[in-house]
Amino acid sequence: MPDVSTPRASVVIPAHNEGRHIRGCLHPLLTLSSSLPLEIIVVANGCQDDTVAVARQVPGVHVLDLPEPGKTGALNAGDEAATTFPRIYLDADVELDQQALRSMIAALDTDQPRLAAPSVRYDTQGADLWVRAYYRVFRQLPSARETTVGRGVYAVSKAGRARFQQFPDVLGDDLFVNRLFTSEERVVCEGWSTVRTPRRWRDLVRVRARLAAGNAQLARTNPEEVGALAQSQDFSRTTSSTLRALLRLVASRPQELPSAAVYVGITTLARSNRRMTGRWHRDESSR
Repeated sequence: MPDVSTPRASVVIPAHNEGRHIRGCLHPLLTLSSSLPLEIIVVANGCQDDTVAVARQVPGVHVLDLPEPGKTGALNAGDEAATTFPRIYLDADVELDQQALRSMIAALDTDQPRLAAPSVRYDTQGADLWVRAYYRVFRQLPSARETTVGRGVYAVSKAGRARFQQFPDVLGDDLFVNRLFTSEERVVCEGWSTVRTPRRWRDLVRVRARLAAGNAQLARTNPEEVGALAQSQDFSRTTSSTLRALLRLVASRPQELPSAAVYVGITTLARSNRRMTGRWHRDESSR
């Protein structure tokens, strides 16, 4: 019989000032861990709130406390501390259901390179009209449904993690990892992650500007320079394919035209404001 105390997966959770949300993030992990053992590592980084204290109160959670803020450093520190595969990377303000956890672990029970993530629910409760219109369209586009980007969680098999060395200092770790796998190597699993959207359209513009800046940064990056395999997938942007999908959506569902116009406007503003500074880029309005 297998040793029930041996972790079936490692979960790395970078957390910067997430004292309000860390319990909700940890709860489904701990509930599942009673029947499917998990190694859970919270990597607090540059926290000025009670994130560390709250996480350390939770039995079975290993907490690292880094003095400097930065998601890249937190991911690499968590990876160094983790001992098993598959490896799950989870944002501290995102909640998973147990089906998502089980499905990712099952999908990555392979010696092949694989990347997995669950389906995503965008929680727009309390958001303004423009944010709700944007996500009404966004959730219907293939770019949102078929990649692992923007789900607040992704997981890799051992062979998949071997695709790169450390996480590079890029704006979007999920963008970086997603583009190291072919569409055949990516798996969208059963179950859900719940991501709270920005509450105001200005905050949404800033979030999407980060994504645009990350895409542009990766388009300029040589994969070898960030430790990826030379034969990994290209880092070019996918603007044209998204535009074609948007046009097909409006053609088949003309009632979506107003929301599509909002989507285009937000996207255009984001790309014109994609110059960003600092090491930790996130939306504060949803916290």
